[in-house]
Order: sequence, then structure tokens, then C-alpha cells
Amino acid sequence: MSVSLWAVTMVRDELDIIEATLRHLESEGVEGIIVADNLSTDGTYEWLQDNAANFDCQLLVQQDPDPAYYQSRKMTALAHQAFELGAAWTLPFDADEIWYNGNTTLELNLTPPDGAATLGPVALHARYDITRPSDQKVIGTIDHTPSLGNNDHRIVIILSSTVENAVAINAAPGTQAGIPLPPSAPAPSGIWKIDLTNTGTKRAEFHAWIERDATGGRGSARRQQSHFLAVKANPSCTLGGLATGVHTIAVGGYNAATHEICRYSACGPTRAIGANHKTIREKPEVCAPAESDPPGRGTLSASSERAQPTRMNGTSASAPHVAGLVALMYQYIRDAGRPTLTADEIKDRIMQGAQSSQPLKYNRHQQANDARPHKQQNMRLKDLTGSGKLNIKETLKRL
Repeated sequence: MSVSLWAVTMVRDELDIIEATLRHLESEGVEGIIVADNLSTDGTYEWLQDNAANFDCQLLVQQDPDPAYYQSRKMTALAHQAFELGAAWTLPFDADEIWYNGNTTLELNLTPPDGAATLGPVALHARYDITRPSDQKVIGTIDHTPSLGNNDHRIVIILSSTVENAVAINAAPGTQAGIPLPPSAPAPSGIWKIDLTNTGTKRAEFHAWIERDATGGRGSARRQQSHFLAVKANPSCTLGGLATGVHTIAVGGYNAATHEICRYSACGPTRAIGANHKTIREKPEVCAPAESDPPGRGTLSASSERAQPTRMNGTSASAPHVAGLVALMYQYIRDAGRPTLTADEIKDRIMQGAQSSQPLKYNRHQQANDARPHKQQNMRLKDLTGSGKLNIKETLKRL
């Protein structure tokens, strides 16, 4: 039985890795790829438009102008779009990355879950196909590329979806509707071991991260989130890629009733940048309400004055508080006839105003969970709170 496999993804400012990622998917035999570009400013969207015709599979490029981080909802919409184009299976994809300082060189060795054979070494400038021993089908790639102007080298590891992660979007809940596995080879689930060897003459400082799985959730497929072993993870560096922008205001979440940081609120700092590789940016800059009562119910929100309010929680609920404050700041500046402020000046005023707020507390429920000590917040409270609680009144005083 012939089946149609499509890949779907959202991208923002990924010009440096987008071609390698798409070429890997093309080599796996996908029939089509849908890429939604979410407000890229580095030329990613333009590159996709210019090169869409240069792929053997169908490459459909579209713009996502909505800055809100509703990734799960958006990825689901892309999957249904692929279904309408004839897909029986969809493959959500993303790239895992390792960055290290560009004045030295590393080699990477990768050991799959069965531990039978180590793959590599993959040196700088090399590209390595990860194949399945039984039939030599490609199940992933490793791309080790030199600095692109940010003083860092980069290793990108792309693995196919595991068997459990493949999504039959036209299947009944809890079934696969008799549809066989997609034609591309799935990557085995389990622990993949990464070994890095410094082959240069300078000390290497590396950071690695895994983007979150945007598929699944309530009422749909179970999430199959890849993650580091707890003993290897750094709980002080849990930001998603969208929060690390130079001019971005990253917003943490807290409970407005208990003044505790929400258990899911993430923190930085970002990786060091600059000519001397010493400049880091602490994240988040500020925290805002994400929950309204001790049980953790969301804050009341509405899309307009006439809309019925509904409860929303999470940092997707806390970030609009800052967006609203920025709008008030610009209105005040306009009405007072004062010179406009740059993005960084806006950010500085908000952080200065937050420092006058009541201190925030660590999450007591998370702190009590001895089974997951790496999630406990008391040892990194300052990292999680940034400048403190958003304070509209104090911020406006600084204009």
C-alpha cells in the first residue's frame, strides 16, 4: 500500500540551518514539506521563496504573521493542511543544536540507543548521514559547520521521528486506521549519547539544546518530548529559541495570588556573544501574571471589549501584559510630545520599573518534589525572576 508522508514545521530566523534540514527530509523520501515562516528577519523567508523550486519534493512556503507563540495550534493547522493535500502521515520536525566557541574545534561521536556502534567522529566542515544498520536507510544527519559571523561553530543533529511520534492525522482517536508506517526510516527511541572531543588548542565552551515537541496535547496524540538526562541538564538555561533575541523582552510567569514563580517559567542566560565572547543577556527581563489563584487557574482574558472573557494561563498569558504596557508607553510618549524610544530603551524602562515591585517566591509545589531536584527553583530564583514583577505605574514614571 502506497502512503504519502509530508513534513511540517514553523521557522524563524533559521537561514543558517534551513537548507541542511530540508535536504535531510528530502533524502528521506517525503512527498512534500510545508514551512510556515514566523516573521523571520534574517532572510529565511526570502531564501525559501527563491529555492522552493530546487527541491525534488513539493516545498510549500507560507508566512505566519502572528507573533503569538501558539506553536501547538499552528502545527496542528499545518498538519491538517498536509492532510488536505493527500498526506496520510505528517512528520513534525526540528533541529537539535550544539554551539561552541569558534577559536577551537570539536569532534562529535554519537552512540545510538542500542550501543552497538558509535557514529563518527564528525569533524568541523563534515556532514554525516546516520543510517540504520539493518538496511542502511538514513534516519538522521549530523552537520558540523564553521562560524557564520557570530564567533561560534555549530553542530546540528537531525533525527527522524520515532515510530511512536509519527502522526496519522486521518486516523480515528487511539488507532492508526490500518495505515502502515511511513516510507522513511524512523529513528530508534531511547538514550542517544553525544561525546565531544576537543581537537583544538583552546578551551571549548559549548551549549546544547533541544527544541520542544509541538505535537500532541489534550485530545490528540501523546507528546514524545526528547530531553536531556536530568544529571546533564542545566535548569538555569531553559529558554526556547524565540526568547533569546537581542532586542526581545522575555517574560516569565508568576501566580498573582501566591506571588510564586510558575513551575513552567523558563530562564537564561543566553550564550555569550560579541568579539570577546563575554557578553551574555539575562533572561527573562521581567515577570507578569500567568495564573490568578492558588490552584493555578489562568488570568481572565478577552480579545476585545465585547468578547466574553476566558481564562488563559502560561507565559503566553503573561507576555500580553508587557505588550499592553508597551502600548501605554507609546501612547503616553505620543500624547506628551516626547521623542520616541528605541526597543532597548523601552526594555530598560520596564526592567527599572519592575525592580520596585514586591519580591517573587519560588514554587512550593515544585520545591517539594524530591524526585525531580533539577526542577526545584530555590537555587536559581534570581535567574527565574529577572528584574522582578511587572510594575506599570513605576514604569510610566520613568518616561
